[in-house]
Amino acid sequence: MIFSIVACGSNGEIGLNGVLPWEGKFHEDRAQYLRKTNRNVRVGTRGSIATFEVNRPSYLISRNSDCPLSCSGVYDWASLPPDQILCDIQAKHINRDIFVVGGVQWYESTAHFVDKIYLTRISASFSASSVLNVDHLLKNRSLTRAQKSTQDQLVTYEEWE
Repeated sequence: MIFSIVACGSNGEIGLNGVLPWEGKFHEDRAQYLRKTNRNVRVGTRGSIATFEVNRPSYLISRNSDCPLSCSGVYDWASLPPDQILCDIQAKHINRDIFVVGGVQWYESTAHFVDKIYLTRISASFSASSVLNVDHLLKNRSLTRAQKSTQDQLVTYEEWE
């Protein structure tokens, strides 16, 4: 299956100069991200895939063909539509789930191709250089699950299908 996994502030904030605007806080959310994506394939832009681990397939969406040594590959979405990129990656990893992990344009352009969206909402505003249109991301989807964090009342975990 293909999923999106994203955390955002109350105004759609997802990034601040290549890192999370709340970097180092909300440890439960970080643990959930790692748990869901750990044995699966991550696909995202350079800022969203901070580490390329040898045993963890990650694909970079970039116009630049430069790829870190442990990156599994680079796709240029100016040459190939997002749905074809995701299908190609899925065909290479039949027994693994695919996770769209950012950035803004990649989330928005793949929103209608993914099977489910895991959304962490943080009820706070942050300084941000990257802001996601959450309404666009969730268009024509239904909320199937919502749960407050056990560690921080600002955090709510949602699943959208």
